[in-house]
This record gives sequence, structure tokens and C-alpha cells, in this order.
Amino acid sequence: MIHSTRRENDGLALATLEMADVTRWFIAAFRNYQSKTGRAGPAGEVVAKFLWMMEASFETGDQEVDDLIATSFLENLHQAGEDLSGILAILPGKLRTCYREGFGE
Repeated sequence: MIHSTRRENDGLALATLEMADVTRWFIAAFRNYQSKTGRAGPAGEVVAKFLWMMEASFETGDQEVDDLIATSFLENLHQAGEDLSGILAILPGKLRTCYREGFGE
């Protein structure tokens, strides 16, 4: 995913575009997680670990990281469509607060 983005941008890593790709991957992983009965197993673990990694990286003093997560991850969650409410329900504390303050719901 990241390699194709870099090829399209003359080898440059554009963090916002790469995070948008990660967001699309996350939405797909969430949908896979939702489709599993009992919401357990590897798909659920991937979703949970990813969200906690994002939570741990958010609001730790690096404004560039905060901006990247807020504008390229949280802002793009709307792409989940009807699955957005399910995603919002599992967002951890700081991410959930930022989403609600910035985008409502």
C-alpha cells in the first residue's frame, strides 16, 4: 500500500496520503471483524491493537503526529459509511473525544 503511494509521488512519503490508505485498511479490517461471529479471533485482535496503538500515539506532545491522526485518520473515518457508528463505539478515549469535538456524533 505504502510502496504504491510512494511510486505515485516520485518516491516521496506523503504522510497524509499514507495515513488515508491506512484508514481504508482499518475500515476493511473493522468490517472483517464485524462479520465474524462473536467478534473474536484475529480480526478483532488486529482492530483492537491498531486502535490502542493510535491512542498511545495521540496527544503525546508531537503536534505533527496529532495532526496526522486527527486529519488523516479520524477525519477519513466517514468513509466507513453505515459502519461509522460501530467504529465510533470502539474508539478509545482520546480518539473518541477528538472525533466528537471535531466532527460531532
